[in-house]
Amino acid sequence: MAGLWVFAIRAWVPESPYWLVAQHRHDEAAAVLRRLGVDVPDGTRFAVVAPERTGRPVELLRGRLLRITVLMLVVNFTFNWGYWGLQTWLPTLLQDKGLSMSASLGFVALSALFMIPGYVSASLLTGRFGRKRKKVFLPYVALAAISGIFFAYSSSMTELYVANFALAFFSLGAWGVWNTWNGEFFPTALRGTGYSWATAAQLVATSLAPSVVGLLLAQATGFSTTILFITAFLVVALLFAAPLPETEGRDLE
Repeated sequence: MAGLWVFAIRAWVPESPYWLVAQHRHDEAAAVLRRLGVDVPDGTRFAVVAPERTGRPVELLRGRLLRITVLMLVVNFTFNWGYWGLQTWLPTLLQDKGLSMSASLGFVALSALFMIPGYVSASLLTGRFGRKRKKVFLPYVALAAISGIFFAYSSSMTELYVANFALAFFSLGAWGVWNTWNGEFFPTALRGTGYSWATAAQLVATSLAPSVVGLLLAQATGFSTTILFITAFLVVALLFAAPLPETEGRDLE
């Protein structure tokens, strides 16, 4: 059923104005830009300026881009680990706190509902602060980590619910900001490559985290210790994201 959203997105999300111009569909490109609040006079014709060259992947590891690439990869890896390491095993972890499997699944479903206002609030705040990434992303990751610590030491069912709801709210709100900011670090010739490296780092974390956390659970490390181990990755993501450049108000290369 989730796949049906493809049709909704296809109907609601317009084509890229850049692509439309490349197809010589100038009127449609102008209509899309007007929907985005850009004042485009009728009859406007656009010119597509292609990048002068295609960047080589090795350039991501040279000069000033090396530092940005390393920071970006670490954030993608640790942030994804901190999310999927918990979500994959959350029903099992909750059973250690005395919940039945059905109650645990219900807990997870309710937590998922708090992801939606997390996304919306981050979107509203980025609009309020002019898309300044660090003013939204860093506080949301910090609050997600604090929520994870609170979740680890929850002593009642109410505390478990509140802490995990807060964790879902802030972590997914941060993801909404990160997935956009993540695409703005590199020049145009290398942007696609940089974003693909970011996705690869996320996928590696998504593959490793469930297995490592499962191993910890098999060793009977306990609820609090396991949650703190996972939350530590959010703290690392926060520390490595702080030095990344703010892209708000800057012309992308």
